[in-house]
Amino acid sequence: MQGDCKDGYGWWEWSNGDRYFGFFKKMRRHGLGAFYSESGSKYEGAWLNDTKDGHGTWTWADGTRYSGKWRTDLHHGHGIYLFSGGEMYEGDYNLGKRHGHGINTWPSGDR
Repeated sequence: MQGDCKDGYGWWEWSNGDRYFGFFKKMRRHGLGAFYSESGSKYEGAWLNDTKDGHGTWTWADGTRYSGKWRTDLHHGHGIYLFSGGEMYEGDYNLGKRHGHGINTWPSGDR
C-alpha cells in the first residue's frame, strides 16, 4: 500500500500479485483506477464502492476485450466485446447478459 488509500490516490498490491492504482474512498476503490491481475488481465476505468461501475475496459490475457458500461462488476448498458479470434459484438447488456439489439461481426466481415 502506498499513497492515500483511505481517501485519495494510491496503489495497493495484494499477496497474490494483483495490483490497483487509482482513487480510493473509505479504503475502497472509487473513481478512476486501473487493476492489473497477476494472471495478465487488466481493467481500466471507473469504480464505485470497490466494484467496476461506469465506463471501463477489461482486457483478458488472451487479448479478448470488453469496453463499455459496467454496473456492480457486470456489463450493463452499451458495450463492445472484441474476442481474441476476431469476432466482435456491439450492443446492449443487462446485468452481464446480452439484452436487446446488438450486432455480431465475424472475422470474415459477415454479420
